[in-house]
Amino acid sequence: MIKSKERPHSSEIRHGVRASTWIPGGIAILTLITAFLLQQYPEVLQSFSSKMSSFSDDSFTFTVNWYDQTMDKDRKFKLTFFPRDNSVEMFDIKHQRVFLKRIVCDGLHVGDFFVGNHVVVLARRLQVLEYGDERTKHALEPNHEATFAMVKPDGLKNLGGILELIENEGFVVSDAKMTLLSREHAALFYQEHDRRSFFGELLEYITSGPVVALELMRSNAVSEWRKLLGPTDAAKAIQDAPHSVRAKFGTDKTNNAAHGSDSPEAAARELNFFFGNDQNKSDRGAFPQSWAKLENTTCCMVLAIGYGGSGSEDEEASQKFRDLVGPADPDLAKTIRPKSLRAKYGRTKDENGVHCSDLPEDAKLEVEYFFKILQ
Repeated sequence: MIKSKERPHSSEIRHGVRASTWIPGGIAILTLITAFLLQQYPEVLQSFSSKMSSFSDDSFTFTVNWYDQTMDKDRKFKLTFFPRDNSVEMFDIKHQRVFLKRIVCDGLHVGDFFVGNHVVVLARRLQVLEYGDERTKHALEPNHEATFAMVKPDGLKNLGGILELIENEGFVVSDAKMTLLSREHAALFYQEHDRRSFFGELLEYITSGPVVALELMRSNAVSEWRKLLGPTDAAKAIQDAPHSVRAKFGTDKTNNAAHGSDSPEAAARELNFFFGNDQNKSDRGAFPQSWAKLENTTCCMVLAIGYGGSGSEDEEASQKFRDLVGPADPDLAKTIRPKSLRAKYGRTKDENGVHCSDLPEDAKLEVEYFFKILQ
């Protein structure tokens, strides 16, 4: 006859394993075996610890700021991002309480979280102020070095080609501005050359037309952008770095398409010169302003497109650009406007390549919002 086993007392069960399955002295034996393995094979412990850390610490923390329009004040939060499922949670620092329970936010990526950038969480525009802990800083900061790039007047006609090279090399354009430098701003920017014989010629050249200032980010951004730029002399660039920006789009030592910071310190200084920071943005004359005009323009997310045709009415800029963009549905665009932007680059009604203002009155509001209010 088979006897039924007695049900063990609840105190004898540990995490679903019966305590009676352990042999006497089992803990001591396991301790000795573990100590021996760690002494003989320390790399096993390191590998195991690393894997366990990746599972338990699969999150990054940041201090973020949200301007609450209702309360008309800034509010700071500790935001935790979980890249495994693109979820976030937020903790109100001032009131010491949970503000947002963990929730999935599609569209966010760990690459979006770097100091100075803005991310949108449930329609709230948050600015990343700093890394929340040393682990996050150590893991992410090396991938987000910033450098300054400037497309010069002679390079503007090749802006699309230059941006394509930038994107193909893994850079992220985190800020951009087209501006027409005054002679005073140009002299200040190039002040280290003020005693050189070519200084006057340099100022004439750099103020001869609009420039596009760019903040570029990636790992080793300063050195990688300098490498992509190529030698200062376009002729030397063609010989030594034929795939560089200056080899492809430069003409000589002066008309060499683009500029790049030569050190992290220079990058910080030049970025601040063109884009400013939160403290000095109240002083609008402290840095070059956007060249966007609020008349006879239309908005192309997020470019202000001006039209230099014979007409002077705002309707002309809007209509001309809508004709170039094409219908909202790329399939329809391919049929009736095959040369339009949406026909060439759109995929669906939602992912149709480019936005443009619907009406002239909308264009004024959109351009003013992006290039005046948000500046």
